[in-house]
Amino acid sequence: MRCSSSLMGPVRAVTRWGTIRKGLRRLRVGVVSVMGLDDGFASSADHGVAYTQGVSILQGAHTHARRRYPMQNRSNTDSRRWCTSRRHPSRRCLLAMAAGSITALTAGLPPAPAIASRLTTFGTATWLDGQFNANPLTVDLARFRLDIEKAISPAADNTWCLAMVNAMADTIQDSLPAFAGPVRRLSALRDFLYRPGFWNAFQPIRYDLAHALDGDPRHGFLEKLLRTRQGNCISMPLLFVAVGHRLALPLTLAQAPQHAFAIYTDAVTGQDVPLENTVAAHPTSTASLQRAMPMTDQALAHGIYMTKLSHKGCLAMLSMPLLQMALLNQKDRLAIQLADVVLRHVPRSVDAMLAKGSAFAIRMKRDFEQRYPNQASMPANVRAAYEKTHRQNQHWFEQAEALGWRDPDPKAEESYRNRIRQLMAANQQENRP
Repeated sequence: MRCSSSLMGPVRAVTRWGTIRKGLRRLRVGVVSVMGLDDGFASSADHGVAYTQGVSILQGAHTHARRRYPMQNRSNTDSRRWCTSRRHPSRRCLLAMAAGSITALTAGLPPAPAIASRLTTFGTATWLDGQFNANPLTVDLARFRLDIEKAISPAADNTWCLAMVNAMADTIQDSLPAFAGPVRRLSALRDFLYRPGFWNAFQPIRYDLAHALDGDPRHGFLEKLLRTRQGNCISMPLLFVAVGHRLALPLTLAQAPQHAFAIYTDAVTGQDVPLENTVAAHPTSTASLQRAMPMTDQALAHGIYMTKLSHKGCLAMLSMPLLQMALLNQKDRLAIQLADVVLRHVPRSVDAMLAKGSAFAIRMKRDFEQRYPNQASMPANVRAAYEKTHRQNQHWFEQAEALGWRDPDPKAEESYRNRIRQLMAANQQENRP
């Protein structure tokens, strides 16, 4: 048995700049306090007062500037007056950041069974099948993933999360010149997400070392990354690609063993460039990824690793938390039906194969091995059912192995765990007063 938009526009009234600076300072204090970065206010009411005052001041200055100086006939000599959009995030971004729930930043994850029990086999599988059948132009990866997360955790605030993703893209776009090329847009995206600054409330996204060894798939939720600025190798490339798509960047997702990353396609050379999103989305090479995560030549030949995922391939990868939560809660029937949906649209989804095989393993243990001491003690009809379930368990793992998948190397797993522990210890040492 095997388991496995610009905030101020062209502000030409120099006499209004002091008012705008005042509003930005007040707004920043409010936002930073709401985000939990500053303890200068005594209560959440003070946070709201600071934020509201800042927005009011800015709105008054912005309206005044637009009324007196309409956005028209802008020339290259006006570039100095537009530099403010590069220094400060759009109003939508600040609104979205301030609207986030403070309690969600510190609240622990609820027990897995209490969440997965809300999933229904027929309803969830039917919805998932509909997403695969939908026009790819109408299915946004971020929205799809957030719907997956909401199916697991109904308390998830998808409206806020989508507003946050859209606001990030708006802020980056507002910081760029009118005809910025893809390379410049890619650099601006990387800086916005990974470089601390006022545009992200001095909270760049970073790898969540504290839960790197935790198998709970909810630590890879996009909502968790947006609220805590900490994610993993699933949520970080997803956010990068989702915001990149809104900037018309040629980005997609790709997989390696127990890892995911983004691939950028150079519009001039046509070359695919892997980006390691857990390390500031720096370009990396296929060879270095293969050294870090050994994979078979068979797997590379079948294209299950290190190749750009199709739209349906991205949906298959992003839907895995549904199957993982089903397995964690011993819902083998749900896991099998969900895996069947994924395999019907992405026949080479190794993750779905492994999930289906593991679901049959759960069924074997629950329905047979816990009831009978051995096969000899099983009635004939029960033994036949057991052998059929056992064959299914073996079949799906063999299918994955035929595509080049292999069980993780215990030595490599232990080496990874030790490296994570060393990084956590180093971070704790740096954070000591």
